[in-house]
Amino acid sequence: MISYLRIQNFILAENVVLNFSNNLNIISGETGAGKSIIIGAINIILGQKIKSGILRNKDKKAVLEATFKIGNNQDLKEILDRYDFELDENNEFFITREITPNYKSRIFINGRRVTNVIVKEFREKLVDSHSQRDQVLLFDKAFQLNLIDNFGSLNSYYEDFKYSYLNLQKLIEKRDKLVEQDKLISDKINLYKYQINEIEEAELLVGEDKDLENELNLLSNSEELINIVEEMKQQFYESDSAIYDQLRQYFIKLSRFNQKNEYLDEILSKLENILEEIHEISNTSEDFENTINRDPQRMVEVQNRFNLLNDLKLKYKMETDEILNYYDKIKSEISGFDSLIDEIEALNLEIEKQENILILKAEKLSQERKISSKKLKKEIEKNIKLLAIPYAKFEVEFKKFKNNFPLTEKLKHIGNSGMDSIEFLFAANQGLELQPLKNAVSGGELSRLLLSIKKITAEKLSKRTFIFDEIDSGIGGKTADSVANFIKEISRFHQIICITHLPQIAAKADRHFLISKDNQENLTEVKVNHIKDSERECEIARMLSGSMTDVAIKHAKELLSKQRVKRSI
Repeated sequence: MISYLRIQNFILAENVVLNFSNNLNIISGETGAGKSIIIGAINIILGQKIKSGILRNKDKKAVLEATFKIGNNQDLKEILDRYDFELDENNEFFITREITPNYKSRIFINGRRVTNVIVKEFREKLVDSHSQRDQVLLFDKAFQLNLIDNFGSLNSYYEDFKYSYLNLQKLIEKRDKLVEQDKLISDKINLYKYQINEIEEAELLVGEDKDLENELNLLSNSEELINIVEEMKQQFYESDSAIYDQLRQYFIKLSRFNQKNEYLDEILSKLENILEEIHEISNTSEDFENTINRDPQRMVEVQNRFNLLNDLKLKYKMETDEILNYYDKIKSEISGFDSLIDEIEALNLEIEKQENILILKAEKLSQERKISSKKLKKEIEKNIKLLAIPYAKFEVEFKKFKNNFPLTEKLKHIGNSGMDSIEFLFAANQGLELQPLKNAVSGGELSRLLLSIKKITAEKLSKRTFIFDEIDSGIGGKTADSVANFIKEISRFHQIICITHLPQIAAKADRHFLISKDNQENLTEVKVNHIKDSERECEIARMLSGSMTDVAIKHAKELLSKQRVKRSI
């Protein structure tokens, strides 16, 4: 509830202060007196966009400030706690908006600067507006559905459904991203699979290319090598004049001298070593000859294998060991791809499970809405008859929701609000068929219908401020009395700030403010007075007849007297 409002340098208001009642606050005055300035200031404080021309003095800033008492509004307490705002000893907080001469604005809550987004979050829980412009909301199907949910206290059902809906949406988005990822890498994976198969078939071994190169070199030169080795064996060991035999003769001759001489000993030792080495060379040469493969088929096999490895090295632009490392890498990526497929399959199973859960929740929500709509129908028809539409008929038509962009084909009849598409049907007069609301009501009938709905839902909403901006347009006589009673009834549960031209409504006020203009030379200023007693009598008399005649004053006193009697009762 708004307990205090201060308006400085705003349109025609130089410095206006209002202290509101917790219940019904009436704002009245001549046409064009500036009553809408009060509502405009409240809207701007709560985040409405500013327009040029709203500064009374273009060289000064405007300051708009409202103090709010939160009462038992738990939603407000949660928002205050979330943003770490504290209440004062009166359980109140205040919002200030400053507008500079260059039309830059700043918003503060309890003196701390905040964003417009935060303020609008507060607005949703603080104020419920009802003007001729707001009446078009009744034509909005989302508003109609929300009304049924609020009236039937179905928010828990809806929130449960919405949670499942958003959860399913996230699962589908995650699955679709993985599927898209799968499509993007499928060609790459196919290439990897081909390469893995190619490398596996090649059965590569580390260093094999070097071994093949060596063997190929031997095979290519086998005849020449064997001839050289044979010749060497002959010269070194096997011929009549072999080097071995010649050196052995010298060794024998020198060995006969049995005298100690270090040089002779060294020569004999070295000759002995050389003889042993020549003997070893001969034996090794034979072993070497035995290892040389002169099979032409082996030559072909080695050459082919060597060519295969060279082709792979050229193709991959890598050495053999690098190709094997690359093989391990892409095989790991293939394994990751397989896990991606498994994840997609697991998500598909979970999506199917959540789809079935969501359908059950949507069906339950729809069932409860139909029950709520029947009760709402009875309440609206009962209340609107009290507003001088005695033959009114109201109905809620349920249709299957058609989703042009379903989450899945299975959910083509379910959207983020459930599976229901509804239409409010109305007939104001006897004998008329029910029609969609937008085709069936006049402006006055629509105003009374919305007022009926406000009264019906008043008890179900947390305490807040209802703003009624000339919703009584086109209403008079007994209907005005009924509208006044409705507004008074709503004020039992909520604070109401009501701009009105109807004396019947003004007479119900718990606090009455009179708006007037004070013309001073070239400058006009709006004045706001909290009127009581005789001042109120005069204002209501003016509202009754346009002038303060004795008859009008008498009638005004009667209206106020009836209101005092009702209060005392």
